[in-house]
Amino acid sequence: FYSFYLFRPIFIKQYLGMNAREYGDLASVSALVSFLFMTLWGTLADALGRHRLVLAMAVICMAGSFLLFLVPFSPAILFYWAAVVVALYSFFAASVLPLTDYQALTMLAESGLMNRDLYGRQRLWATVAYGGITYLVSYLIDTLGVETLFVAVPSTVLLFAAYLLFFGCPDQPKPWRALFQRRSKKGDDEAMNGEIKEAIKGGEEQALGLEDSSTTELKPHSPSQTSPMEKPQSPSQTSPMQKQVQYHPASSPMASSQKQRSPIIRLLSNPNYLFFLLVVFLVGSGRAVMTHFLAKYLNDKVKLSNTQIAHTASMGLILEVVILFCGPWLLHHLGIYWMLIGAQVAMTVRAWAYTMIPPE
Repeated sequence: FYSFYLFRPIFIKQYLGMNAREYGDLASVSALVSFLFMTLWGTLADALGRHRLVLAMAVICMAGSFLLFLVPFSPAILFYWAAVVVALYSFFAASVLPLTDYQALTMLAESGLMNRDLYGRQRLWATVAYGGITYLVSYLIDTLGVETLFVAVPSTVLLFAAYLLFFGCPDQPKPWRALFQRRSKKGDDEAMNGEIKEAIKGGEEQALGLEDSSTTELKPHSPSQTSPMEKPQSPSQTSPMQKQVQYHPASSPMASSQKQRSPIIRLLSNPNYLFFLLVVFLVGSGRAVMTHFLAKYLNDKVKLSNTQIAHTASMGLILEVVILFCGPWLLHHLGIYWMLIGAQVAMTVRAWAYTMIPPE
């Protein structure tokens, strides 16, 4: 995945001989396919209970689709063939981030160390891998040519798939027919209602200090046997925790769910959520420009070699590793709000600073 990530524009230009406009069209195809199908892989893996197998097969197919660039086509239809190959590659590559995150989070959960701080520490190793493979591939391209990507991509993918199959989290397979089965809404509501009742029951027991009913038999007390600590409380004397766990079937969300609007409609009518989507869109637009066109700009306008482009990427990665490692301290002292604001300001300054580099 990362062996091809930074050098996509260079590969499209040097190997396929396409111009900047054609590369932009191919980049839009890649972004659209990734947007449409990223959630598909998580849904498929959840339905089958085979997260490790689905990820391994997807990355192998990703490498196989990349090799389709070797198929010769006439210049008249080369762009359309490249668009098909890019779409296939992006379709399978969309599985990498969500399913790899699932592997990391599952390993942390099974080890009893599940928290966001440790996830950040795990995430920084992906950054280290990105920097290392970028250096290696840039050296190979400068030395042997851009065709070396046809060796680098499949070989790194096969290494990853082998490691995943041997050391990844074991799958919990479900029947294949589960992929084509869909539970009725009534069954989903009943199951969810049962989970809510169990959670409320457990919350009441915990709030009232009761022991597990499987080990202790709770016998009813007559009013005369009730101790002062067990006297019934009036509504005004009820503690906030007890109020929180009280369950009223007539006013429960499940009882009035049919009268409510669709969850998607409620979400899209929330102005805070719409503002959040706007922020994500603006940030994603900036990142898309940097991701797809920065290497091309440095190569075409600034005339940097592939190894020098790898140096520029590594400087940013060094700071990223530091931030990920110091994430708990930064969250405690700065908070997520100011960290996000600072990140967007830094990206803006970075984009402006690139324009100050003298061309050639």
